[in-house]
Amino acid sequence: MVMNFKAKALLLEDEQETLLSILMNLREEVPAEPSTISGLGAVNVVDNLIATLADVNLKVTTKRSSHEEEALHQVNNMISQLVFQAQNEVHSTKELCHVYIRSCYQPGQCTDESNLGEGDSFQSFILRCAPDDKQRIRRRLHGLSNYIDSLLKDIYSPTNEVTEK
Repeated sequence: MVMNFKAKALLLEDEQETLLSILMNLREEVPAEPSTISGLGAVNVVDNLIATLADVNLKVTTKRSSHEEEALHQVNNMISQLVFQAQNEVHSTKELCHVYIRSCYQPGQCTDESNLGEGDSFQSFILRCAPDDKQRIRRRLHGLSNYIDSLLKDIYSPTNEVTEK
């Protein structure tokens, strides 16, 4: 029952992060001028929703050993490198992101692409992470994969330019 409660709390924490991300994206897209939503501007409505969401404090802590801390640090560094790399090398980054995702699910299935210079692989770091961290890493990698897909969609989507005859 306790583990089920913790799992639900982790899901709520993730849902809160997702909602905040959606609201922040919406905030960037709405015009700054007032609209007709209850007499308030759309920006004010979004800001109020963000403030209300911030009133909810969900924090699930994960106790980690020093080895788990170091492994999580290495994983976070590698994922950060992927995010940076996605801006310039979208295709290879997507492939490497999928290698990392497979590493989270299939022990022993890593390829040489995921190896570090010292010979340690992304998978070896994942295996040393705390169970809660493994779940968060998987979700983070899936989110990164979706982000890369959106970058690829932007690259390959046809433009709406009208050619004059």
